[in-house]
Amino acid sequence: MPDTPILRHFWLVVLAVMLVNLVIWRQRLKAVVATGQATREEAREFLRGVAIVVAVFSLAGEGIVLAPGWPNPLCFYSEPWSAPGALAMWALTALAWGGLLAWVWLGAGAERLARLGAVLVAKPMPGRTYSARQVRLYVTGMIAVIAIGLAIEFTVMPKLPRCVSTHGLTTG
Repeated sequence: MPDTPILRHFWLVVLAVMLVNLVIWRQRLKAVVATGQATREEAREFLRGVAIVVAVFSLAGEGIVLAPGWPNPLCFYSEPWSAPGALAMWALTALAWGGLLAWVWLGAGAERLARLGAVLVAKPMPGRTYSARQVRLYVTGMIAVIAIGLAIEFTVMPKLPRCVSTHGLTTG
């Protein structure tokens, strides 16, 4: 796999793409505000929260990749589960998933996404709403499927050549 600056700085690319999405979502949320499904302040608060979470997660991911000197984030798969870089990435992922689950199960996230979510998807549906229960089940199911897939992928992904481990050894 060739090492490129885009792949090396994958998490900065994720951040840039999500910032573009936030601009698009801002426009789409105007329809939700216009129909009275949400207030302007709720839409702003949602966008601000997403921007903060995405920025923190992306910058932390970038730091986790750069700290051990990995040429790309896929080197995560070449590390043992107990390696410091792998542990940091697992912790970041668990924190993100735990935060999202807490927001939809314990906070106002499910109710908020029930009203706003229909315009945030690829084919926006202004006026459509979901129940908080539907949102909770969808988010929980999505995280469960991703977690199982990630665990399988981590187990079967071949070790990548030219990945420098956090232990100073070349893996692959």
